This record gives sequence, structure tokens and C-alpha cells, in this order.
Amino acid sequence: ALDLLSVLVFDFGLAGVVWATVIAFAVNSLILLVLLCWTTDRIRLERHHMRFSREELHHIIRIGLPAGIQGMVFALSNVLIQSALNSLGTEAMAASAAAFIIEGNIYCFVNGFSQATTTFVGQNYGPRITKIAFGVEAAFLLVVTVPVLFFSPELIRLFNGNPNVVALGTKRLFYVAGTFYLNGIIDIISGSLRGYGYSLPPAVVVLVGICGVRITWLYTVFAAHRDFLVLMAAYPASWLVTAIVLSFVYQSCRKHIVRGLLSER
Repeated sequence: ALDLLSVLVFDFGLAGVVWATVIAFAVNSLILLVLLCWTTDRIRLERHHMRFSREELHHIIRIGLPAGIQGMVFALSNVLIQSALNSLGTEAMAASAAAFIIEGNIYCFVNGFSQATTTFVGQNYGPRITKIAFGVEAAFLLVVTVPVLFFSPELIRLFNGNPNVVALGTKRLFYVAGTFYLNGIIDIISGSLRGYGYSLPPAVVVLVGICGVRITWLYTVFAAHRDFLVLMAAYPASWLVTAIVLSFVYQSCRKHIVRGLLSER
């Protein structure tokens, strides 16, 4: 809402969009803080009970830091893709920028279920939660992605009416948003492993898988065939390879956890 007001009504341009983002984060944080203080549930935040805990800080850093690095890897890999996109001309850049905004709204579901998986697995060890997360995310992505793909030309046209931009943006949505479930597999497995307390292994796999595959793709396949669709294929290719490797890592960690629980008994 603030983005639209700042650009369409007040004509603040880029500065308006930046300030709208900052204000939105601040307001949302304040709302969440108030809700946590007012709720009667067990998650109620009582500020007078807040104390520094070195032990809890250690757990937060051990799980949160690798997760942050994993998110940074995605951003870094997108920078590499963007650098290659810049060489394909302004129409390819405009199409990719429009499609990226739409994809970002779909990715909210992917990321949301990943965080939910971390929470539930952390409270209840077991593979059943991970399997449920796969199914629920698949259903939500199907409901969200199919309409986006069906109306993709109209959605891209909201950002840019150039026919070439619309065509390229539509193709990107089919290549990227259409294969988002592969990304979802990575995020859910990563979230599940973080719930078990294994935050570093998925971060390392994603670092090598996502960045490694995309860099290799850029300097081999894309270098030989400098085409927009060839470049977009780097997304599903990197997700597929990473998902396969991460699945083996997940099974290995699960076996280690089961052996540990059995030895405790």
C-alpha cells in the first residue's frame, strides 16, 4: 500500500519505495511485538522476564547463522544470474525484473512452510511432519502457481506492456515459478534438518549445489548458447541437483539421530 501511495499518488519515485519498505518493516515489527505482549498463549512475551542467556544465544547462533548464510547464497546466485541477464539486453532485464516480483510473492509460501517445518520438527522429532509439509506445500503451490502461470501475460503486462518483455517474462515464470516445488523441497528439508539441530549441513549443500551448479551452468551451457531460456534453465537445474544431494544428507542425519535416541534409551 505504501509503495503504491509513494509512487502513484505522491510521485516520490525510488526514494519513496525505499522509505515505504523501511516504514512497513518498523510498523509490522511493532504490531508483532504488541501482539506477543498481549496474547494469553504460551508464546506471551513478558518484558520484565527478559534476561540475557549465553546458552540460548549459542543455540540461536548455531542454528540461525548457517540458515542466514543459506539465504545469502540464494541472493548471491541471483546476482550471478542477473549479471548474465544484463548481457542479453534491456528487454530481458525488464522481463526478468517483473517476473521476479511475482515469483517473490509465491516464494513466501515456500519459505513459510520451511519455517513451520523447523518449528514442528524441533518440537516433535519424526519424519511424519516433514512428509506432511511436502504434501501441504505442494497443494498450496498448486493453488497459487497455476493461476499465476495461466494469467502470466496479463501479470507481466501490469509492469511492462512491451510484447517482447511480456513474452520473455511469461517464459521465465514457466521455467522458474513452474518448478518452484523443487525449491520447496530444498527449503523443507533444510527446515527439517534445522529442527533436528543440523543447520550447517544444508547450508553447505546449498552453497555448493546452488552456487556451484549455476556458476558451472553460466560458464559452460550458457556460454555456448547465450539464450534467455537457457539462462532460466539454470534455476530448475540447480534446484534439482541440490534437492537430490540434500535428500541423501537428510537420510544420513536422520539415521544418526535415530541411533542417538536408541543409545539414550
